[in-house]
Amino acid sequence: MNSRYVTHTVSKPLRILLVEDSEDDAELLVCHLEHHNCDVEWLRVETPEAMSSALDRQQWDIILADYSLPKFNATAALHVLQSKALDIPFIIVSGNIGEETAVAAMKAGAHDYIMKGNLARLVPAIEREIEEAASRRERQRIQLELKESEARWHLALDGTNDGIWDWDLKNNTVFLSARWKAMLGYTENEIGNCFEEWSNRVHLDDVESVMRSLQEHLARQTEFYRTEHRLRCKDGTYKWILSRGKVLWDETGAAIRMVGSHTDITSTKQMEDTLREQAESLTAANRIKDEFLAVVSHELRAPLNAILGWSQILRTRKFTTTTKWEILEAIERNAKWQQHLIEDLLDVSRIVQGTLELQFAPVYLPSIIAATIKAVQPMADAKRIQLKFTVDPDWEDAEIERQILLLADSNRLQQVFWNLLSNAIKFSTEGQQADICLSLVADDSNSQAQIDSYAQIQIIDRGQGISAEFLPHVFDRFRQENSSSTRSHGGLGLGLAIVRHIVEMHGGTVGVASGGVGQGATFTVQLPLPKQQLSQNRQPSTADLWLETSEPYPLVGRKVLAVDDEPDTLELLAVALTEYGAEIVVASSVPEAIGAFTQFKPDIMVCDLGMPGEDGYALIHQIRMLEIKLGTHTPAIALTGFARDSDRERAIAAGFQIHLSKPINPYQLMSIILKLTKNNYLAEKI
Repeated sequence: MNSRYVTHTVSKPLRILLVEDSEDDAELLVCHLEHHNCDVEWLRVETPEAMSSALDRQQWDIILADYSLPKFNATAALHVLQSKALDIPFIIVSGNIGEETAVAAMKAGAHDYIMKGNLARLVPAIEREIEEAASRRERQRIQLELKESEARWHLALDGTNDGIWDWDLKNNTVFLSARWKAMLGYTENEIGNCFEEWSNRVHLDDVESVMRSLQEHLARQTEFYRTEHRLRCKDGTYKWILSRGKVLWDETGAAIRMVGSHTDITSTKQMEDTLREQAESLTAANRIKDEFLAVVSHELRAPLNAILGWSQILRTRKFTTTTKWEILEAIERNAKWQQHLIEDLLDVSRIVQGTLELQFAPVYLPSIIAATIKAVQPMADAKRIQLKFTVDPDWEDAEIERQILLLADSNRLQQVFWNLLSNAIKFSTEGQQADICLSLVADDSNSQAQIDSYAQIQIIDRGQGISAEFLPHVFDRFRQENSSSTRSHGGLGLGLAIVRHIVEMHGGTVGVASGGVGQGATFTVQLPLPKQQLSQNRQPSTADLWLETSEPYPLVGRKVLAVDDEPDTLELLAVALTEYGAEIVVASSVPEAIGAFTQFKPDIMVCDLGMPGEDGYALIHQIRMLEIKLGTHTPAIALTGFARDSDRERAIAAGFQIHLSKPINPYQLMSIILKLTKNNYLAEKI
């Protein structure tokens, strides 16, 4: 290759790549350009390899090419340029080229052709092509920026998951983006471009507010259009949409275009609904709690008022023996009622904490029901209400073959029936009848289960009845149909909640039916009966330790050691047990009790657990250690205000035979002492 690189020291040199085999012709072209005040940097090449290398080494403003060279030509030079994907003006400068050849070269990509014999057009052609190349590059830059901007716009839209709408207010056409349509379950071509495609899908309840917001913005009353409404989806469901937009006005103030977006806020709305429902539930729960606390305050104060009032009157006035007995009965009745309220509160606490425990053993259900009826009979007699207990013939027929036993906690079941019967009596009108029906119900649900049938107990009254609105809430805690100050029936509203929990702990169900106010109510309890009959041998419960006796002084000969730090409790125990014939010694501390035990040698101990200094657990530990040396074992009763199941378990584990919570029935205490001392029950039998 014969080439030469010439540099002219100018401020803005014109960089020219010459494809020319004649060095003279090349210099002629350069001289012509310099003569026309062009500062030129140029390089001559005459082979494809030299041209390719030159294009790689630096940038060029223009390429001037002879049409025909010995080893190269303009068409081949165009191919080299195009292979580099460079936008450089390419002008053919040739001494011999026909018009047809020139047109072909132009079609191949050349920008112009000039005859060497007529170079007057050379400089204007170079200036024109350089300007056009600059314009092309500017347009390409702008187009590239537009594409990048559009890509960023679509990326932002995809990131926000919003649908876009563009409303031409003059033509009433609307552009709806693919995401706008997909949000409602439609494909690109399923929705047309008109205003009605949107307006016809707005929920009827939202049309008025949406159109009002739209008109206010079109009237320039708001800076932005913003509304929340529902849109109908393709499947007929509705989605909540946050619609935002802004109107564009022309120079005359006329609205010409409105652009905006749709955001799916369905999940947000659902969360708001959930939170609102939770807030309403909390408000209702707080109201129920406040009403319950007011009821508790009233119900606990009422018997307390009677107890304190009658006690003060007894101390300040003299009454006949009959009147005194009536007053004492009133005090006892109110104390028992207060004890019942406290037990209900404790049971609910155990239920909430999950600590309510049952002592399962085989029990005979008719006996439990009969005992409960006997317990509530005085309440029924006071209102002249007849209690009728009937046993279904199917049950009687089944008992001909075998006695039907139920695996249950007898005390808790009696609590269930006591609550249900008490309610039946409470809400019955004077002189009415309440029925208690026991029947056998077959279990058809699962023949492979361990349950053969159910014992069904129905308690039916004809009294006040239950309204349809309150019926679903009958077994809810803290709920009463009337908790106002004008209610005609007392109670905390906890009994039925306790009933349901105890029945469910037995694997059973409890339900209620009522025809409405004044139509009475029927409570139905179903308890599972096992396929295999249960052994009747079982460990005794607290109730088994009751020993009925008609002797006036059944504890004669029994020596009792009573230990309690409360003088009033010690005095009560001393008086009550002495009345039953017992010989009693009292102690108010552990050291005093140890001394009394050594000297008195009691047949049984009644001991408080919570005492200052050393407590009842410390006392029973020392007594049991002492008895190991003596070779004796004295029954011990824990009598305490700690009434939790865990307290009972701890007391039994410590060495007490039985755990009784205060307040205690003196007759019950006497019966348990009589039974323990008579049969010498040991700890493992309790």
